[in-house]
Amino acid sequence: MRLLERLVFLLLLFTFPIQLGRHFWPDFAFIQGIRIDYLSPTFYLSDLLFIVLFVISFNHLKKKIWKVFSAPWTLILLFAIVIGTFYSKTPLESVYGAIKLFEFILIAIYTAHFVKKESYSFFLYPFILGSLVETIIILFQFLAQKSLGGVFYFLGERTFDLSTPGIALFRLGDSLILRPYGTFPHPNVLAFYLFCSFVLLLFHQGLRTTLQKNLKTAILVVIGVGIGLTFSRVIIMLTAASVFLHFRNSKKALLICLVSFCAFFFLLVGRFENEFMRDVKLRFDLLSIAWNIFMTSPIFGIGINNFYYHEISYQKSITPVLLQPVHNIYLLWANYVGIIGSLPAVYFFYRTVIQTKSMLIAFLIFSFLLIGLFDHYILTLQQGQMLLAFILGIAYSELNQSIKV
Repeated sequence: MRLLERLVFLLLLFTFPIQLGRHFWPDFAFIQGIRIDYLSPTFYLSDLLFIVLFVISFNHLKKKIWKVFSAPWTLILLFAIVIGTFYSKTPLESVYGAIKLFEFILIAIYTAHFVKKESYSFFLYPFILGSLVETIIILFQFLAQKSLGGVFYFLGERTFDLSTPGIALFRLGDSLILRPYGTFPHPNVLAFYLFCSFVLLLFHQGLRTTLQKNLKTAILVVIGVGIGLTFSRVIIMLTAASVFLHFRNSKKALLICLVSFCAFFFLLVGRFENEFMRDVKLRFDLLSIAWNIFMTSPIFGIGINNFYYHEISYQKSITPVLLQPVHNIYLLWANYVGIIGSLPAVYFFYRTVIQTKSMLIAFLIFSFLLIGLFDHYILTLQQGQMLLAFILGIAYSELNQSIKV
């Protein structure tokens, strides 16, 4: 049975880059006739594997699960969610959001249980393979300036090209360039996945032979190119920071890294300069809306996933951020569960940070906390949620005690 559990967990990790799922469109997934993807209940392939893992693992993990769900901070959170759901505009959407939340808490528990010191290489394989495949896909998407179609559709690739409304672009000189999506819902989520893979491999110290070390370097270069092609500003900065941190004692390596980063930076200078102020304004508009919504129900919140039903009252025209989540996970979470539901989260992350001993895990935690200041996908999209659950899981795994680099 344990072998089966490990196999299912490995398959679950393989599904991180895959969007394959069945979307449902009940009435509450529409706002004033507009279909909102964030509100659509979706059953993903990863959800199916989670259910299988839950069934075959529950018997020997039930004590750990009970310990987490009976903890005072969990009970306070549950209380806030119940009250927020009761008073929410669309309780069914809030219930669905709560179910997804507890699913990812369970994934974190399973990760903490499964990831051991000796299994570090084992769980790296899905990330490495997935990242190499994604890099190939985004390279061809970048060259074609559109989706590839065919078999990639079944991996979750959306159909898009330069003319698709709302597609992520960046300006290079006088030209608009499509940012590749891979099989992810947005280039930033893709970049976060590649970044996690890059960091996990970068800090891996279990390689002994020259061939293994050279292969590791080659894979890191390939994934690094993939990260560059996403044109995700924060992730590119964090990737450079991870390399500097890892090679901090090697002047030669640092010089090479600095030259490489400068080359990428000047390639991106158009995106950094031309789009930065526009993005800042759009994000501040959403922050203002989110703060106004929060103040309508600051104690228990408006209910998980109910942000969009309130947001429509503040957005009177079609804009690039029409019915988008606020690009800040802290304010978004405060909207969902209010001050009461936010306190357990603050306590949990404080506890996680102070007990972290591994530089690898500390850097990953710092990274998603930083990303959360500028984006929302860690809370709103399946793949971002799964990556967050995995990172939090390894923070409480044996790996946290064994890798100190």
